[in-house]
Amino acid sequence: INQYRGAIVRSIAEKANTMMPGIYDEGLLYSDDPIKGIRVMAPQYHPKRNQGRGHQLAQFLRSSITGAVDEVPGVGPVAKRKLAEAEDNIQTTHQLLGKYLSLKGKETDCIEHCETFYQWLKTIGINQYRGAIVRSIAEKANTMMPGIYEGSLYPDDD
Repeated sequence: INQYRGAIVRSIAEKANTMMPGIYDEGLLYSDDPIKGIRVMAPQYHPKRNQGRGHQLAQFLRSSITGAVDEVPGVGPVAKRKLAEAEDNIQTTHQLLGKYLSLKGKETDCIEHCETFYQWLKTIGINQYRGAIVRSIAEKANTMMPGIYEGSLYPDDD
């Protein structure tokens, strides 16, 4: 059965997707979990894969928050519009930080927290610079609440 496991899982996922559209995304990455010996979904967010510019992130982290959501590296005109159109009607950096913090559960670790925020950005239609937005907001939150984000937890992705 091990040789057919991938095909079985894919078939079940595709069937589930016909009943609940969006539950299965063929584009998700998978990796082997050596501890459990099963295949698990790998996070799509990784701080070293983000598309942001280092100097923009450094400037954002050094500066006070002005409130304008487009001060966040990765938030351009399209992302700004999508954030405002989302159910949460996010129009300020403070609101975006609040959304990030609201996704932090009691038992949620850093990697899961960032992945949840990344996926939320994806669901509202932000398709470019998601990684830059996640990293910018996570690192900014970490300047105010040390320990909420730890980029060193992510393995090297070389």
